[in-house]
Amino acid sequence: MSRIRTRPTGRAAIALAACAGLIGAVGTPAAFAAATTFSYQAGAPTQTYSVPSGASAVLVTADGGSGAAGASGGAGGAGGEVTATLPVSGGSTLNVIVGGDAGAAGGDGCDGGVDDTSCGGPGAGPGGDSQQASAPGGGGGGATELTDASRNILLVAGGGGGGGAPSPCADGGPGGAAGINGTDGSNCPLVGSAYAGGAGGGNAGTTTAPGTGGSVGGFDSSGCVLSLYSSSPEDDGVGATGSAGADGSLSGGAGGGGYNGGGSGGTAGGLGCSTSSGGASGSGGAGGGGGGASFAESTATGISIGTSGRGFGANGQVTITPIYPAKADLSVTISGPSSATSGAKVSYKFTVANAGPAAAASVQTGVATTGLGSVTSTGSAGNGTVAGITGLLFDDGSLAAGSSVTYTVTGTVTAKHGAKIGAAAGTRSSVSDPNPLNNAVLVSEPVS
Repeated sequence: MSRIRTRPTGRAAIALAACAGLIGAVGTPAAFAAATTFSYQAGAPTQTYSVPSGASAVLVTADGGSGAAGASGGAGGAGGEVTATLPVSGGSTLNVIVGGDAGAAGGDGCDGGVDDTSCGGPGAGPGGDSQQASAPGGGGGGATELTDASRNILLVAGGGGGGGAPSPCADGGPGGAAGINGTDGSNCPLVGSAYAGGAGGGNAGTTTAPGTGGSVGGFDSSGCVLSLYSSSPEDDGVGATGSAGADGSLSGGAGGGGYNGGGSGGTAGGLGCSTSSGGASGSGGAGGGGGGASFAESTATGISIGTSGRGFGANGQVTITPIYPAKADLSVTISGPSSATSGAKVSYKFTVANAGPAAAASVQTGVATTGLGSVTSTGSAGNGTVAGITGLLFDDGSLAAGSSVTYTVTGTVTAKHGAKIGAAAGTRSSVSDPNPLNNAVLVSEPVS
């Protein structure tokens, strides 16, 4: 029995073409390798990750920093958590900036502001600072960011908004988690049905625009006469600019940093209220700051954007796992008669083996014979005809590393004395094959 492996000619070449026609193109799944974790460092400097050679993608999970609570006030908002698979090239470099919690050790010094008492968290998008020494709102959390070597943004986990400060008779509003608006401050009851309304929470940043500030605290004038109300512009929450969170508006919570930063919560206005039956005064609680926006770029897959569960004091974090194309070395061999006579029944065995290292998925093996009639086979196969050659397609599903499968094809010799009969086979799977040269084989035998 002769075997021809390269540059087949004649009907043997046609048989191999039949195999190729029966096996379609397939994709390439992947395998994971060891992960690298980046933690927050004081001041949030840029850290780098070198993509290992051969990796085709990275799985990234990033958490942003949390906002701080207002002084005795509303809780700070949690940072965002973003998980996505990003296509990359082996040997390339990624830049990582891990955002910190508001007021965390190694904070940004609150920009040197005289009245700033609660630092915003540093990061690629820093959180806003509080703006009042007495009863300040909380600072915003810093954003965590991943960029490529050209500083194009690939992924951002936004920071949480700071909580609003309370008034003597009303609670401040909690800050919004990343991507979520801050909560309004509570109302302060005055006389009868009158109350001083809580300030509005700041709006979260989005992927298209920074957040806007919350409204200043209002009041219900029923039975009351306004005697004091601060209408200075700083009482209103100020919208964030770019990736930074907005600074707190006096007692309002600061916005979290992000792809676009969140707005600060509004400040409760000072109110005096007098009635014929007596006097009352007070103000509603300040609003919580809005969270910063999270983001994943358009070529990413498997995107999940939510809220970090790390909690205040843990700071942000980034975990990067390289993904490599899986490899499975498939091969096919044929065993059959060394010769045959016209009219005799002969059988060929086609053995497909996987030398690994990974399992092969969606394994397909096409076989074809020449000079045989009344062909039958064992196993499940679909019949097809290419250029007058009867072909069979065996679909075996998966094949573990180190395992094999054998198909048997039987037929009656129709070729005449002096001619040849033969068989051809080709195999492939949806997993990358490091040695495709052993994926096809031809054999031929003389007819006596």
